[in-house]
Amino acid sequence: PGWRIWLGCILIAWLWRGLAVFFFGDLEPGRFFVRMMQLPGVLDEFGAGIFLALLLDRRPNPRPLEGWAWVAGAVVTGTICFGIYLPRAGYWDYPGISIFWRTSLGAFFFCLVAAAVRLPQFARKWPFRPVWYLGEVSYGIYLWHMFAVKLCLRIPELTPLQGLGVTLALTVLLAATSWHFFEKPILEFGRRFGGRGAPRRPAAESVS
Repeated sequence: PGWRIWLGCILIAWLWRGLAVFFFGDLEPGRFFVRMMQLPGVLDEFGAGIFLALLLDRRPNPRPLEGWAWVAGAVVTGTICFGIYLPRAGYWDYPGISIFWRTSLGAFFFCLVAAAVRLPQFARKWPFRPVWYLGEVSYGIYLWHMFAVKLCLRIPELTPLQGLGVTLALTVLLAATSWHFFEKPILEFGRRFGGRGAPRRPAAESVS
């Protein structure tokens, strides 16, 4: 079951982050971040995604109100998550926050993504179409954002707000370029030549 996978991922992430605090907690934040946030350290967020994927795959025909229930869940978990974080925004100064808080962030995004998936008809219409497009090119955003950040850091005399604007614009531009001229053509090429992969099995068959 997906919840067991998520629970296991949470325990592994807590253990990793706890050990990182114990052994490397006296390092400056940049070096500490690298040791803390290696893959085992973010497994609780990966586990949330795995659980959600399994949950949605096994319930392909949700009830009409399910999407709004996920919206309510996102409001509740987001309020709790950021209610914990904001008074302790120093983050690295609070071992309990740096070890445990990201799990609540994963729960918030769990509900937020579920709501987005269960209410797609809204995202396909204006004024939400640009947000839908960002979802299409989101893998490129993930790939290119750090390049854009590092490039902006090399530009002298940029204010933080200007740096944010340039980083966002450059990241989306690179992601869109990557999607239209690299990712999408390769996906279409694969589909054209039979690269669709094996058909999905029904959930009951998968479980058995």
